[in-house]
Order: sequence, then structure tokens, then C-alpha cells
Amino acid sequence: MVYTITKDNIDDLKNNGLKADAKRYIEQYENFLEYIKESGAGISSKDYSKKEQELLKKLEEKGAKICNSGKSVVINAVSPSCEHCHTGIGSATYILTLKCNRDCFFCTNKNQADYAAGVNKVYDIISEFKTHLGYYKKMKSVGITGGEPLLYPEKCIQFLKEVKKSDKTIQTRIYTNGDLVTEEMLKSLKDAGLDEIRFGLKPDENGKVDQKSLDNLALSVKYIKRTMVEMPLTLGKVKEMEELMMALDKTGIFGINILEFLYPYVHPDEYKSKGYEVTKRPYKILYPYTYAGGVPIAGSSIECLEVMLYSLENNVKMGMHYCSLENKLTSQLYQSNHHIKMSEIEYFSEKDFFLKTAKGYGDDAAKIKEVLDVNKIDHYMYDTSNKVIEFSPTYITLLQDYDMELGLTYLAVDIDEEYGKWIADNRNPDVPLGYWKTAEEMAECINIIRESNQDDIKKAAANNLNRHLKRCLLNVNLSKLTAIYKDKEEKNAIGYNPPAVADFVRQMRYAYPKPKPSEIEVIEDEVSIRQIFMQAGAIETELKDRICGQDAAIERLSEAFFNAELKARLTPNRRGPRNAYLLAGPPGVGKTLMSQQFAFRLGFPFKRFDMSEYSHHEIKEELIGYGSNWKNPQPGLLTE
Repeated sequence: MVYTITKDNIDDLKNNGLKADAKRYIEQYENFLEYIKESGAGISSKDYSKKEQELLKKLEEKGAKICNSGKSVVINAVSPSCEHCHTGIGSATYILTLKCNRDCFFCTNKNQADYAAGVNKVYDIISEFKTHLGYYKKMKSVGITGGEPLLYPEKCIQFLKEVKKSDKTIQTRIYTNGDLVTEEMLKSLKDAGLDEIRFGLKPDENGKVDQKSLDNLALSVKYIKRTMVEMPLTLGKVKEMEELMMALDKTGIFGINILEFLYPYVHPDEYKSKGYEVTKRPYKILYPYTYAGGVPIAGSSIECLEVMLYSLENNVKMGMHYCSLENKLTSQLYQSNHHIKMSEIEYFSEKDFFLKTAKGYGDDAAKIKEVLDVNKIDHYMYDTSNKVIEFSPTYITLLQDYDMELGLTYLAVDIDEEYGKWIADNRNPDVPLGYWKTAEEMAECINIIRESNQDDIKKAAANNLNRHLKRCLLNVNLSKLTAIYKDKEEKNAIGYNPPAVADFVRQMRYAYPKPKPSEIEVIEDEVSIRQIFMQAGAIETELKDRICGQDAAIERLSEAFFNAELKARLTPNRRGPRNAYLLAGPPGVGKTLMSQQFAFRLGFPFKRFDMSEYSHHEIKEELIGYGSNWKNPQPGLLTE
């Protein structure tokens, strides 16, 4: 049985090692809840998980499609744009402006980092789209959102035309509150190529939607083939929301996306006055999600599922999609983890897109090691001093006959965060002088990505750009890259926001122009040494994050790597290997894992040989190859 360890059940654990490890995570979660309280909101003490599972079971029994481990529920049909959003690959939503003709207390836009500036700004979404085209192999769907984008209908029309001009198959959509919709506007949007429009209806205090909004919705059906509603359900108004679903079904709309009611960290007094409290556990797994919507209100998911069930039982014809907050977060996790080269102790879950490892503690750790060794599984990390073993969850089935408690860790690799942390600890006043060359090469990569028609060439350029950008992130002042790691709503081939990257490269080329030819040789030598130093430091940091209890050995390995690389640069014509490293120690302390991770961080292949298999004099040739005195001599495993 797998369950989440919380402060309510941690005392049920029998394994003291697991309990001590879990306390760290519980403390982090409690700090997060305290942050919510400090913003002025209350935290509910009720647990709705059992009720939620009961409703999901009833919905499935009656024919609803349960998706994403219960985070999403579909009746009849769902927008193709929603399907694209599941992983987020080839899908993008652009904020035209954060200005709006409404002022809703529950508006999640107010939680945007640049909300104050955004309400007075119209963004160049056409340029953003064109930049995205260079990074995605295939754009599937794009959306325009706000604020209220129809405050600038001509901008929307220009954007739609540009998208369809580039690729007619890209699905287009607009999010609007519907107040400004006119028949002439809808005709123009249709002619420009709009495939889908989503109305954000706002019920009044009694749960009723005004007739004008319904009329505008019906008018839209005549022109836009997928006219939809996307809205959070008003809390405490289940009956009124059920009646609204029946009324919407009669308008002939394509469907509705039902959302949880969220607390966006603003207007806490309004929430308290209505008796709204944040759900007991806002996120299943605590992580720095980039979605700015806020956290769900307690009971909201239950009311959404109840309305879905009522609608299903009353045979609605329109499509209905319950999109929970957790469902909205899925694409970030997929884009963070799906491209990662995992170590052998990690497992990528196709259900929630987290990387996972299993952990055993205390006496259980030794037993687990014994079982893995018997089954000839040597890729695990065994910390003898702390009596902890970490291994792939795929091997948990080997332990089914043993009574033991295991920890299951959930991981997400955020490149921005990894390098951002390194910068925070090791940042320098400015970019080194030699970065003129990096800036020139990055600009060339961007041009190739934008202009080339060959996917393999674009991919190679994106990889080079990513490599250069990482190098910059290790050296540049933190404040100069705020846009790159804060504005990452959309992931892409290089893992960063394309417009922010392009702008950063322009700044680099302006700040560090190409020097005179006589200066270049000296500068390149300076940068070369600095590169080695920073690479050794990055490897040391990453190995310490992966391997516990071996900090001293990792530091010695990092130092040896720096010395070896420096010697190799100073003597480029020497023959032989760049260096050889000897890791010594008793079994299970992490020698193999450290070697594997070291090779992985350097981008080298990793091969493991059990030398006891080559101890006999007649077998050594299989390793080193056969001599010339043999007929048709063949190379060995080391010499092929």
C-alpha cells in the first residue's frame, strides 16, 4: 500500500530511519502552509480524499473517462487543446495583456509576478510565437489569454492570421469573459482562423449568470465551431451550478471546462467572509510550480465532481471536462523530466511524470542490499554510515515477501533551479570578458533555429545554444537573468523562455563586443581555464546532490578532474588517456555509482567490468584483444 506521510500519520511508522527522513519533508510542507496562513487565508482541517475517490468511482461506473490518475474527468468530448496541454509539448498560451474590464476577487491573474506592469502593457505575442516556432518541432495549439484580450481585437486578429499563415493545422483559441463580444467581432475572428473561444462566466452571489452572457455565448456558437465555457464553480451553489449546466447544454456549445475554485493569495478577507478555506493539502507533492493560479479551496473538487455526476445522469450532450489544479501542473513535470537521462536508480512514472526512487532504512537497508545482490542488481546507492539504501522502484516487487516500510521519493529536475542555485552561491560581478565569443555563437544558433528548414540542424543548434546558456548561467550575475528563470510558462527545446533567451543574447552582444584580433588569443586562454574551474565545481555540486555521505571523496575527485583537465589543455600533443581515477573502499559505499554519475555528468559512456572474470590467463584476450600472431586477431572489449 502506498500512502502520503503527513504529520497526522507519521507516528504510525515503525521504521525510525524512515520517520526521521519523512520529518524533513513534513516540516517543509508545514512551512508552506504557514506561508498561506500568513497571507491571511485559513487552512481547512477536513479531509475530502475519501469522498473524492467515491465520486470518481461513480463517475467511471456511469461512463465518464477518468484521466491522469483522477486529476481529470471527461464526459462526451474534450477540446484537442486540452489534450495537447497534458504534456505541453507544442502547446503555448500567450498573455496579450493583464488589463481587464472586470475586477473579480478570485481572479488568479493577480498572482502573476508581473501583474502590476502587465495591466498597463500590451505584449508582442506575434514575436513570442515566431520565437517558439524555432524551438518546437511541431506547434500543435496556441492560445491568447489575459486579462481580457478582446480589449484589443485587432491584435488578436493579427496574431491568428500569423499563426494560420505559418501552419493551418495549429489549433487556435482565445480566453475571454465575453462582455465585449459582438457579432462583427466574432465574424472577424472566425475569418482570421479562430478554432475555439472559451468564455469565463461569472455567476452572481446567488449562483446565477446574467442573460447577456448567455446571449453572447449563443451568438458565438453561430460562428466559432468550438465555443466553450471555462470557469471555476461557485462554492456552496451546487444546485445552481447543476441548473447552469443544463442551461448551457441547450445553447449548443461544444463543452465546458470545470475548474476548482482557487485562492490566489489576494483578497483574504473576502475569502474569510464567505467561509472559504484552503484545502488541507493543496499539492500532493510540494514543488515550485510555475502555474500562477493559486491553491484550491476546500470542498471545491467535491462540488465539481458532484456537478459532473449530476450532468452525466441527466444525459448532457455537450462535452464536460473537470480540470483540477493538479491536472494543470502535469505539463510542467513532463517537460522537466521526460528528456532527462536518468541514473539506474531512478524511474520515470508515466502516471504523474515524476522521477522516483525507493529507499530503505536501518536493518531493512542491509536486507534490501542482500536481495538485490542475490538477483545480481548492482545499481543502488548504499550509505553504510547512515544505513540507507536507494534503488529503483522497479525492484520493489523483489521485496514483497518481507515486512518492511519503504520510502518513495518524488523528484523533478528543474534546470533553471539547479543552475540558479549555483549562481546564487557562486555568482561573479559580471560575465567574463571572453564571453564575446559565446554571445556570437549563441546568436548564430538562434538564427539557425529560426531560419533552417531541417529538423536535425535545428536540433543541433538548440543543443549548442543550451550548452552555451548553461555556461552563462554558471558565471553571470543573478539579477541579469531574472527573465530567463522567472518567465518559464512554456518549455521548449533549450528548456528556457525563448524571448528571454533572445533578449539576453542581444544584451550579451552589446555588452561584450568582439575584441581586436590581437587580444583574442589571450582571452581564449583565460576563458579556457575558467571553464575547467566552473565545470569541476558544477560536477562536485551535482555529485553531492546525488550521493550521500561521500563529500570528502567527491571533493578529491573534483580536484583531480580539474588538475587533469588543466594539464591536458597545457600539453595538447601528449599521448595517452587524459587521466585515470582510482576509487577505493569496501563494498556498498558508492564507488560504482560515483563512477557512473561522474561519467554521465561529463557526457561519457560508462562501462563496468568485473575483473575477477578475467583473472585466468586464457581469458585476458577477451578484454585487451588478441595479438598479431593470431589468425584474424580481434580487438577486446577495451580496445575495440
